[in-house]
Amino acid sequence: MKIRLLHAIYLLPAIMILMMWVATAPGYIALCNNWQLLGAIALSALGSAWSIAIFAHAVTSRP
Repeated sequence: MKIRLLHAIYLLPAIMILMMWVATAPGYIALCNNWQLLGAIALSALGSAWSIAIFAHAVTSRP
């Protein structure tokens, strides 16, 4: 059970970034110019990819 909780914590940043984009994307697109939007998209994609990579490593590695 402890390991499952740890794996869920590894995925939490990716899930939170997804929920942030679902909630704020329409307003953020209207407020920012193209370069700011591209930067925000790139940073959130990088953060999500990092979180998913850590999760995949934790699931596939054996202690």
